[in-house]
Amino acid sequence: MNSTKKIFISHSHNDREVATTLAELLSKSLNIDPPEIVNTSSDIMNLSPGAKINGLLKLARESKVFLCLYTEESKDSTFMLHEIGARLSDNGKIYTIIEKNGIIIEHPILITDQVTILESNTSIHRLLHQISTDLSIQLTAPYLYVDIVDSLTKVAKLNTSYLHKIIKQNTLGLKPGIRNDNVIQNFIIGFENLDPIQYYWSQSSNNSMIYISHNSDEHFITVNYVNDGDYGCNFAIRPQDQRAVAKGNNRYITFEARLSSENEEKVSLGIRIINGFMQHWQYCAGNAGQFLPKEVISNEWKKIEIDLEQISLWKIFESDGIGSRMDVSKPDFSIIASINISLGGINRMHSMTEGNYGKGRIDFKNFILERGFNDINER
Repeated sequence: MNSTKKIFISHSHNDREVATTLAELLSKSLNIDPPEIVNTSSDIMNLSPGAKINGLLKLARESKVFLCLYTEESKDSTFMLHEIGARLSDNGKIYTIIEKNGIIIEHPILITDQVTILESNTSIHRLLHQISTDLSIQLTAPYLYVDIVDSLTKVAKLNTSYLHKIIKQNTLGLKPGIRNDNVIQNFIIGFENLDPIQYYWSQSSNNSMIYISHNSDEHFITVNYVNDGDYGCNFAIRPQDQRAVAKGNNRYITFEARLSSENEEKVSLGIRIINGFMQHWQYCAGNAGQFLPKEVISNEWKKIEIDLEQISLWKIFESDGIGSRMDVSKPDFSIIASINISLGGINRMHSMTEGNYGKGRIDFKNFILERGFNDINER
């Protein structure tokens, strides 16, 4: 490893969203190449957990600027204590960064006059000026990075929110932490994105069945189903990299669907969104609670759009999730934990809440969050 790195960001892996956003801000505001910033959560570093420890400690000791991201997640991190120890072995300067006021810094060596509070834009700008002085680098024009300052503040607030703490304790097979990009699931399978299907279900007692296959070349899934029961076959999409995703300023969930061949029966889709509270919210005809289907009638890809902000189209689905054990006056989609899709034939609704009776094969791809054309124009 090159020992001439400019900046070292010491952080817990559970705070990788904050560290990555901070690294992006430093790169843009100081015009530093990303490889010159040591952020072990970055793909640029290409490090496996626990790899090359001695090299990392050398970088922690010798980097020109050392930032310690101190959070509830990191305060007991053994690796961070080693990095801090390496830095102090040469009496190196440490910038302590906390997410919000009120966090108690339990390590006296980190209580300095250089503490930065990420919930404060002013505090972040002050840190940038201090680092630019240390590195003898002039800051770039503020318009190039002011949006990233705002993003860093938002990520830090989300990282300390009650909703974030709940998502870390969920039992739906998700990893800790929340992603802040707009990709929900693109079906590109890899080490971090091993299984995009969270579960699938059919009423087997009535000879219903469902199974799902994956096209690794074109990155879509094919769902085969036979629906002969009282309840629709359904399956759930696990978000990308097995981590929940923040809605941010986006308004819509969109995805593409098509019949797998010209001879397939037309299909109606029922949509449920599972939020950060593990509530299932059903896309329906308002208070009537009647399933509001999205139809797929062609073997050409069709983009389907689900409006998360039209509150009248959502109703709590009490059969799954934690139901009404928390506030259900309106849906909170600030975190998307999963998307459930039920399948049925068109105009064959047996249930008020989901599609029914039908069979066929249908393809799905590109589940993403979007602001929408009108929303972008109104910025």
